[in-house]
Amino acid sequence: MSQRTKLLVIEDDKGISKVMQAIFHINEIDATFIDNGKSAIEALQILSPDLILCDIMLPDIEGYEILKAAKSNVRTYTTPFIFLSAFADPKDVRKGMDLGADDYITKPFKSHELVNAIKARVQIKKERDELSNQQINESWLEVISTNFNHEFLTPLNNILNSIQLISATKQSIDAHQFDHIIKDISNAGTRMMRNTRKLIYYSIIKTNGLTLNTSKTEMNLSSLIKETTATIQMLNPNNPITTEIANNITCTSNYEHLRFIICELSENAALHSKKGGAVNINLKKEDNYTIFDISNEPQLVPRIDMHNIQPFRKYHEDKSMRGLGLGLYICCQLAQKNSYEITTKSTDTSITFSMKIPC
Repeated sequence: MSQRTKLLVIEDDKGISKVMQAIFHINEIDATFIDNGKSAIEALQILSPDLILCDIMLPDIEGYEILKAAKSNVRTYTTPFIFLSAFADPKDVRKGMDLGADDYITKPFKSHELVNAIKARVQIKKERDELSNQQINESWLEVISTNFNHEFLTPLNNILNSIQLISATKQSIDAHQFDHIIKDISNAGTRMMRNTRKLIYYSIIKTNGLTLNTSKTEMNLSSLIKETTATIQMLNPNNPITTEIANNITCTSNYEHLRFIICELSENAALHSKKGGAVNINLKKEDNYTIFDISNEPQLVPRIDMHNIQPFRKYHEDKSMRGLGLGLYICCQLAQKNSYEITTKSTDTSITFSMKIPC
């Protein structure tokens, strides 16, 4: 038995809603009906419909605002969106399409036209998802074949070889050599730990739908950023790092998730910056939010669509740089889970990641 299509319908006209209920019942389509924009935007945070059907004229807000909310939500940004309207003004149609609407149906509508439009858009979405999953699987196979050895076996060999070297030369090794070997072991272990943590996060996200620990604690965000800055300076000592960090900014959030995002964005900025390129870090308070900005100067500025971040995809152009291609994907998923907003802005020479944290 094929899975029934699930709709979110935002329509304030009770008569039209009853007509659609009857149409959907006959065609074995499940629908959740909402009669105002505010409740619809709240529903986007918990529902995962196959398609959104929305009236443009609602009692509280226009349907365009719901479309914007859907396109900015990780859960629904790829969900097909069809506008309903009693008017067919070309300007309204163009505005909806420019904002990302998939179709536009005028009232009154014929039942078969409505159902066919819904089925067509759901089928297109299904085919796109299948193609995306195929690309993810191919990317994963590429990671296994080309990068797994570099990201796991190489550091593991470094650890084992270093331990063997200490064991074989323990009578003659001097303090300088010992410190150098310990540093190599620490770097290799840290690298494996980072990649292992990414794979664990990815596994939880894909199998449990982000059933992650979301407990919150009060933390000093200024101290966390300063610690991270010291770490990335060690990762890339030849590149200048400038900071503008306001003191004693605190927030109540999930420490593990926030630390992962900040460390990942910061370490990527340091590792992917061109030789001599500056890394700039800023932390400031704006109203009820804390804003974290980090920018760098890569050899080639990557093109990143924050609404279409895929796992196992690497965005930097430097082929010598290895990695699993999971960091940015996990950052976006954790941000969505914790209601952080991550955006990016590019110029000809630099790229900036900004994170807006409710505090």
